[in-house]
Amino acid sequence: MLVQKNSRMAGKTKTMTQIRKIIQSARHGWSIREIARNTGISRNTVKHYLRRIAEQGYTTEGVLELDDARLARIVEKLPADEEADRHEKLEIHFPKIAEELRQVGVTRIRLWEEYRQENPGGYAYSQFCEHFRRWQKEKQVVMILDHIPGEETMMDYAGKKLSYVNRDTGEVIECDVFVAVLPYSGMTYCKQCGVRSWRTWRVA
Repeated sequence: MLVQKNSRMAGKTKTMTQIRKIIQSARHGWSIREIARNTGISRNTVKHYLRRIAEQGYTTEGVLELDDARLARIVEKLPADEEADRHEKLEIHFPKIAEELRQVGVTRIRLWEEYRQENPGGYAYSQFCEHFRRWQKEKQVVMILDHIPGEETMMDYAGKKLSYVNRDTGEVIECDVFVAVLPYSGMTYCKQCGVRSWRTWRVA
């Protein structure tokens, strides 16, 4: 006798056959409404299962290759202690992530990919960013500065060089970008420069 494993959602039991049918339908491009109508399962429940699969970093094709036990663990919420452990493993990366993001050319998606290589069952990219944003907010020290109109100007060169094309020769010319801001009004001046110098600089 074949005993089918079940998954619970909103107090109702769903068989793994039903869940697999939801995944197969999504794989073939069916809408949430179409899947719900075809399976007799509520749209919210359909969205829940598909969201859980995406959050765990699986595709609809890849998740169908898993056995019932692993699939059930994916579509159901993790127990509180497992979720806390997963979050703790993510949070220990945040100080290093914050430091690396200050470097030119480093992006969040690149750091997330490195995190997922080390933690295949870790958070999806959207959750990764949301948890990092919350962590930054908790760690952020806010300082309110009062500025007097016309008293000071803040200026610096932008990080990476930009480039433009000489229309006559087709040559690609790299240049620094000088930025000056009046902190009281927020008015900004930006110009490409040929020489990086505070006292004298010429426009390229």
